Amino acid sequence: MGLREYQERIASRFAAFDRDRDGAVSVHDFREMAGVILAEFGESEHTASGRALVDGAERFWQGLADAADVDRDGRLTEEEFVRAATASLLDNPEGFAYIVLPWVEASITIADTDGDGELTPAEWRRMLRAMNAHGVPAHATGPTLTIAEVMASAVAYYTSDRPMPQAIVRTSH
Repeated sequence: MGLREYQERIASRFAAFDRDRDGAVSVHDFREMAGVILAEFGESEHTASGRALVDGAERFWQGLADAADVDRDGRLTEEEFVRAATASLLDNPEGFAYIVLPWVEASITIADTDGDGELTPAEWRRMLRAMNAHGVPAHATGPTLTIAEVMASAVAYYTSDRPMPQAIVRTSH
């Protein structure tokens, strides 16, 4: 995998975030994604974990917008979105920690419905479905995915042009 494949991967995330399918993402698309996750897991945006998810979505948006919304119109085209991720996240775990980590942590917290620090295959599938994460394997070989495995997957997904860790890409029958 190389830069081109990384950019294609990020473009697929653009498609997932473009909730209204208008060819651009905005803070409203990121908020809607958070709302879909909250609805999927029956969580209110007024709880601490719900607020963390909405705040994480807004921070994710703002980090990308700061890097690529050069015309400051509050919208990122696919090209701008991919450029922002490439400039701010690729080979930059610190950029990931600042821009994406709050979103990922909050998403996992919401999906971990029993709070045991692990996601069951059902929780994992529900999270992926809510995030419109097409192309990401929805099954794990074991009974659960640890939060560390999910976090490693997210870091690899956003910061590396290498394939995702086997802990997440493994599939079962």
